[in-house]
Amino acid sequence: MKVAHFQDTQSTLTPLLSVTIVVTYAHPYIGSGLGVVAVSQAETLASQGHQVTLISSNIPRTSQRFEHNHVTYLKVPAVAWLERFHIPVPFLFFDQHALRAIQRADVVHIHDMLYPSSLLAALIAKLYRKRVVLTQHVPHVYYASPIVNLIEMLAEATVGRATLRASDVVLVLTEDVYTWMKQYKDEVYCLPNGVDFTRFHPPGPQEKQTIRHRYRLPAEKFLVLFVGRFVPKKGFDVLYRAKDPAYLLVFVGGGNIPETLHSDEEVRILGPLPPEEVALLYQASDAFILPSYGEGFPLSLQEAMATGLPIITSKANRLDQTLVHPLIRSIGVTAPEIRSAIKEIQGNPVLQQDMSQYAQTVATQHFSWQTNSAKLVEVYRRKPETTQTPHASWSQPVGMMDTGLIPGWPPCSNTMVSQAPFMSVHTIRSGSGRNYCIQRSCVRLPTTLRLAAIP
Repeated sequence: MKVAHFQDTQSTLTPLLSVTIVVTYAHPYIGSGLGVVAVSQAETLASQGHQVTLISSNIPRTSQRFEHNHVTYLKVPAVAWLERFHIPVPFLFFDQHALRAIQRADVVHIHDMLYPSSLLAALIAKLYRKRVVLTQHVPHVYYASPIVNLIEMLAEATVGRATLRASDVVLVLTEDVYTWMKQYKDEVYCLPNGVDFTRFHPPGPQEKQTIRHRYRLPAEKFLVLFVGRFVPKKGFDVLYRAKDPAYLLVFVGGGNIPETLHSDEEVRILGPLPPEEVALLYQASDAFILPSYGEGFPLSLQEAMATGLPIITSKANRLDQTLVHPLIRSIGVTAPEIRSAIKEIQGNPVLQQDMSQYAQTVATQHFSWQTNSAKLVEVYRRKPETTQTPHASWSQPVGMMDTGLIPGWPPCSNTMVSQAPFMSVHTIRSGSGRNYCIQRSCVRLPTTLRLAAIP
């Protein structure tokens, strides 16, 4: 099979780039995962000396142009009519400053193909013959409403396809989205997002109780944290129905929060918080849960893992294969299953410790903004010598998906677990020596890091 190969041209990487990133919401907006990713990438690239301009909606209203952490922010007029229907799709109106930023850029990086602002930026970039990089974060999302599903399908067939055609390369987070995008583009690469480990890390010996006191959270209660927008696909309503006197559910996020949650003293609703405060809430908690569907690889999951929290997530998400593991609880989105998973973890301190250790190990080994930015620069600069085949290959050992990239690029599976042609289980350093099972096989947690392939 012919795949794209790149020559080792480190000597040509010295000249700095002018990069324009376009995203719907960004600093100082609170509550957009895409915005956090765009800002983190922009700041990391800027710290390396690249000239980075970030274009986003002027929501909330602030200065139209300002500098923050060496990144130039351009805030353009926007309207967000669809927010009332739980659809976070603002319409951006590019001004002359935004047009000039695209014109002067070496590369234009857009986030998600369904946003009209992504299509507009890509079309303008093509007029100026700029390289366009698209990061597609999520797969097709199936909603309960047939009307919303129809709107999404129409958007994919129009705005989405046009954005893809105008893009030169697509970056994705998971195998599911990789397979979807490869139907339309040859140049599709997997690149996981990073985590700010200076902010998201396990708490010190006394920090957890100090943070709980600050936010008036009970000192002795088992706290289960939810971080996400209050929209149907996040499953917050099902989680709320799983409340129980044995533990406390803590909700962090924005959106249309039902009054029943606000007035219920059996849960805690903290609303939208800036990243530095969200980091504290991770440290104050005992477990993290995201019972959602239609996700890519949510940043909140990565942040919770970096903090060393036991993870409970949904089977409906088809997330990155690093989460297909006995030490990540994957459940159906029902109140009984949620309640059962929480109580299992709560009642087993040994399991808590192993789940925490696995989550943190995966995060520290695979989620780095420095690695992410280094690979971004390669994508920004490099062009394949040959055309890729239209589909992924499972020909490499241990589930290594062929991404058509130079050695060292992570596959979508992150080499952790593959569904084909065989199942593999990743084990982590642990002094416990305990056994955990997945499907037909069991894995023992040894004292060294190894990869066990199971036929």
